[in-house]
Amino acid sequence: MDFSALLSKLVILFTMMLVGYFCAKGKILDPDFTKSASWLTLNVFMSSSIINAVTAKSIEMNFREVLVILGVAALSLVLMYAVSRVLVELLPFPPERKNLLELLMSVTNNMFLGLPVAVAIFGDGPAALYMSLSCLPFNAILYTYGVSRLRGQKNLRPADFLRSVLSPPLIATLIAILLLVCPIRVPSVAVELISTLSGATVPVSMLVVGASLGRVSLLAAFREKSLYFVVFERLILMPVIVWGVLMLMNVERVLRGTMVIMAGCATGVAVTALAITYGKDGEYTSQGILMSTLLSMVTMPLMAYFLL
Repeated sequence: MDFSALLSKLVILFTMMLVGYFCAKGKILDPDFTKSASWLTLNVFMSSSIINAVTAKSIEMNFREVLVILGVAALSLVLMYAVSRVLVELLPFPPERKNLLELLMSVTNNMFLGLPVAVAIFGDGPAALYMSLSCLPFNAILYTYGVSRLRGQKNLRPADFLRSVLSPPLIATLIAILLLVCPIRVPSVAVELISTLSGATVPVSMLVVGASLGRVSLLAAFREKSLYFVVFERLILMPVIVWGVLMLMNVERVLRGTMVIMAGCATGVAVTALAITYGKDGEYTSQGILMSTLLSMVTMPLMAYFLL
């Protein structure tokens, strides 16, 4: 892999994130922008990127291959949760923060950060599709096991689960699977429209990440000692573990690389949203997301250089 080319692409992504960060600090972008742009990015731009991964490229895949991808993604995510659960139980973290720390170490920013990085490294073909398909096991695990941890092991009602899981990106993923395994011809005007909308995914998602972090104290985040362990586990340990397991399984290079990128991403912003929803410490989780996002700009190129 061309390390200088990878580094330059990540610098571009990081710079776009900084634009959003400083615009938020300067009150140019307010919380209403972040909320609206997040909704637009997740539900329109990213959903378009997921479908564009199929319609813009001549990708042929049967249902068995789709199941293999979903299985590899699910395995990678289960590894993250399992390792995080073991570590928070073994190490002397404050009991009231163990569940938050577990999710900070388990939940990866696979769409807002992982998808743009995967596209930057591997192009907008199979890698974008692989990252998109990871939405299925990602949402299923987060909104069952993850939510149950925040709720104190209480059962999640089926209606709440369906509402959380059936998001536009997941629906777009199901459409992409249908287009992959069935001989459906998409009109050229629809292909062009989807391609145009998907082009906004990377810049807008980086602005959203930066703007959302602009309201968190950087100094307070770096003073919180427990977050350094989150950063080590989330950004270094997990991609190495996922890489090692998938290498032993002889998983195809691009699929393996995409899962390693997913495993090495910063903590997903969904952790704070869920923490606030269930009455937990949202400021603490925001600090963890800020710290892991900033440091991921250093660790991700290193992980990509040595592992991909």
